[in-house]
Amino acid sequence: MRLTAPTHPIRSDWNVRDHVPLRDFIIQSHRGAGVLAAENTLEAFELAWKLGCIPEADVRTTPEGTIVARHDPDFTPPLTKLSDVLAAMSNRPERRLYLDIKQIDLEQLAAEVHATNVGRQAIVASTDYAIVRHWKRILPTSPTLLWMGGSEAELQKRFEELRRTGFAGIDQLQLHTHVVDRRLVETGSFLIERGDEIRSHGILFQSLPYGGASTEVYWKLLDLGVMSFATDHPYVTLEAVRSYYGGGK
Repeated sequence: MRLTAPTHPIRSDWNVRDHVPLRDFIIQSHRGAGVLAAENTLEAFELAWKLGCIPEADVRTTPEGTIVARHDPDFTPPLTKLSDVLAAMSNRPERRLYLDIKQIDLEQLAAEVHATNVGRQAIVASTDYAIVRHWKRILPTSPTLLWMGGSEAELQKRFEELRRTGFAGIDQLQLHTHVVDRRLVETGSFLIERGDEIRSHGILFQSLPYGGASTEVYWKLLDLGVMSFATDHPYVTLEAVRSYYGGGK
């Protein structure tokens, strides 16, 4: 009789529990507070801060020149002015905010961030590497996040570009991962290799899993070396991360 060798789940040699205290684990709540509140509203941002997450605001400029939190180019009221969100962060260093650039003048954005003295709290996010690098030149002390999705082959091409610059200007890097039938589409070896490469440049490795927000998925990604999550389901993500740190895995 032919015996089949037992298979073991692939894991990274690097684990976030050994390097990042739970209190410092970053969870980005998508469009404010994900599914928990109306997107891109001050109420959503306040809820995310209360939960201990970092909310994300999509930022656009209205035809009148006002920067607002809005994902789509639809400026029907009510609108949340970014200046009001930044004011809610002023003198509150524990409050941070991702600013996902949709359509905006970076110089105008930098002026608003500077006026409220929240440069170190505002994390500019974009899939456009040129925007990330431009922002870093304007406000060098302000953190950045580059996010990207696509197949492993497509992501490899994007990493080739980053290698040519030494990953310059990037503080956090988010990879979109995908879940189909409760399984990750991306291979474990690919995510481990990318995580090791990202960390070697002192960059936070974040993932946004699409298609299944479950404890099982989050634990698997943490086993593969992920350091941070973006999520539409903050409660699910928070509980999964806390249980992982508590020895659930």
